[in-house]
Amino acid sequence: MNFKFTEKQIKKLSTLLDWPIQNVVLFEEAFLHPSCSYLKASGARNYQRLEFLGDRVLGLLVSETLLKLFPNEPEGKIARRFTALVCMDMLAEISQKLNLAQFLFVLPGVSEEALKNSASSLADIVESVIAALYLDAGLEKTRAFIEKHWMSYIQGHQTPPKDPKSALQEWLQAQGSPLPSYDLVETKGALHNPIFVVEVKGEGFLPAQGEGNSKKVAEHKAAQQVLNNLENIIKEIN
Repeated sequence: MNFKFTEKQIKKLSTLLDWPIQNVVLFEEAFLHPSCSYLKASGARNYQRLEFLGDRVLGLLVSETLLKLFPNEPEGKIARRFTALVCMDMLAEISQKLNLAQFLFVLPGVSEEALKNSASSLADIVESVIAALYLDAGLEKTRAFIEKHWMSYIQGHQTPPKDPKSALQEWLQAQGSPLPSYDLVETKGALHNPIFVVEVKGEGFLPAQGEGNSKKVAEHKAAQQVLNNLENIIKEIN
């Protein structure tokens, strides 16, 4: 199979990245889904290698930006900000806003719609694109891209955000209750894109479930559901 961009796609992607793409083959690799990787005759590589690099480039630039913007914050608070900015859900949200999945190459028969709604796939794409931009345009252009699309999230939190599991743990500790337990109750979906269902239990709240493309994401969503339920109960009391 021939995984090539049209001239129209190249122009559209260049506009989106605010960069006149030089190495088109590099960006074609950045959008080649792993489902195509067994097609050795195509000579194409999927985006996983670039995703590996993009994760490191993103981490470096986000870390540097946070240290500049919050010069008086200790490492622990910076780390919380960092985790929120590079987590799968954040990357998937940015990928969706940019509609990067429109450029994705997939194997015929693989559900494009499922991939475009998969947080893990969307996150992978944005990381591979960051790597391609870094290799094609350099560090400063990549920095400008990340600042443009991440800055609103960075500036949107005057205090470091807490992940739902940490927030729930702190609430339970304040009540003098033991830590909650998280149990995997189901794995569903396709083998190449499984969905994990996790249930959280503990004292002082009803059990809640969360779903995600990883156990960690499912645990966070389950904890968030508990926090949402507790918030609603407090509102009703008041």
